[in-house]
Amino acid sequence: MKRRVVSLRKRHVVSTHSWPVALKRLVRDGVSFTKGNGTPIIFDTLMRRMRLETSQRSLRRRKKMSKNKDEDGGGGGRGEKTVTDDKNSGRARKASSGSGTKRKVSSTNNEKSEMPQITKAEAVTKAEAVTKVEPPSPAAPPVNTDTAELTHGLTISEELRSKLYDPERDERSIKGRNPDEPTAEQLKRMISFVNQCLTSGARGLIEEFDAVKTFNVDLPASTATHQANPTKNRYRDIFCIEPSRVILKDGKEGDYINANWVRGPPFLNDFICTQGPLEGTINDFWRMVVQEQVGYIVMLCDLVELGKKKCEKYIPDKEGEAVMYGDYKVTLMKTLVDGHFINSVCTIDIPDKQSRIVYHHQWKNWPDRGVPLTALAGLRVLRHARLTKCPTIIHCSAGVGRTGTLVAIEYMLQTIITTDGPYDMREMVKALRNQRAHAIQTAPQYAYVAQAILRKMVSLDRSSPQANAKYQQFAGEMKEISAPPPPPPPPSEPAPAGP
Repeated sequence: MKRRVVSLRKRHVVSTHSWPVALKRLVRDGVSFTKGNGTPIIFDTLMRRMRLETSQRSLRRRKKMSKNKDEDGGGGGRGEKTVTDDKNSGRARKASSGSGTKRKVSSTNNEKSEMPQITKAEAVTKAEAVTKVEPPSPAAPPVNTDTAELTHGLTISEELRSKLYDPERDERSIKGRNPDEPTAEQLKRMISFVNQCLTSGARGLIEEFDAVKTFNVDLPASTATHQANPTKNRYRDIFCIEPSRVILKDGKEGDYINANWVRGPPFLNDFICTQGPLEGTINDFWRMVVQEQVGYIVMLCDLVELGKKKCEKYIPDKEGEAVMYGDYKVTLMKTLVDGHFINSVCTIDIPDKQSRIVYHHQWKNWPDRGVPLTALAGLRVLRHARLTKCPTIIHCSAGVGRTGTLVAIEYMLQTIITTDGPYDMREMVKALRNQRAHAIQTAPQYAYVAQAILRKMVSLDRSSPQANAKYQQFAGEMKEISAPPPPPPPPSEPAPAGP
């Protein structure tokens, strides 16, 4: 007697009586079963599906046999014998009428006899083919974290975005003022500045900084409000000078925050340079964000550095979390991390006014009083600040060293774009400190401004191996200059006492 053959997803497996045993052996040998999309199939589920397909096949066969009987005149004329499958016993059942001996086999049995019988070895091979998982599709190319937009991937629903003010949708025209697309004349000026810096070298710029490192405005006459609010200053000797300080004018108690405007020629955009918020000034910080309609916040420090508190946490910790800062509810909508930044998008609910979106970018690896290893990351930040019509807040811990350095890069870029040389970086330091006292604290930070512009030049002229070689030489000098001093040698052991 020939056995019936069942199929799984149009694949012949084994005969009805042997497939449970074969499948159990496959499972015992560690073979797993999956769907076409790679989803695993539980063994019991597979057994049920095969039993179901077997019963459905049997039902289809019986219907076909019934149809054949009707066509033959009721299932047997004179002298005919008909052989069919019996559902319960599987045995042939004979039906005869008259004295004839003619034998007729139903079409279903013909199909069954023509169906190939498959051995267990073939069944194992076919089952393994079923379990084969297609290789995953190739991953998308990684985002270049030195050049990609900071807001890349920071998306929220269009329905929500349409109800909020979004600084990304309110950009200014920077035609003729864009360092990423300089005119031929602007590129010529940039090359002139780069050659000037290469002539001095990184060590020459370090010496040049000594001439201006002690310069500052007449501090005693312009720090009265700073000295009247000692609990709102993170450092007593980092002064918030009066002429350019941000004054809180929302009618609430206290108009002081340690923050200064840095704006005017040659800047295209406005900056607010401020200290890292204290526990008691976080609400004042968000008052300033709302009052001045800030679009971007750039944080250049960690909350704790070298075991010392540098800044309080002033945005929510988790996506979807909302925190009330005074009268304003700030919700963290999404956070993405790349090689240099922790990029976040927040919403601010403002009573009786349109709610806003603000973008927060924390630079993870800029050491205190030092310089980062990359120059392109800072250029990414400045690209956003340049395009927006909204002011940009930049802060580190004190709000002068790392903060002043980043703003100084934009100062020099816009100076080169708008004026003819020669260019004096010492005048840049004086101009910045007249608005934010103590801006640029160390000589390596001063030289880093030139390194960033040199890196921009190389990115614009990628076809010149000579320019890249000069940049690598300058960067090598910077690495030597900014390297931390080696730790002191351990104390020598005292000589053993004599007898």
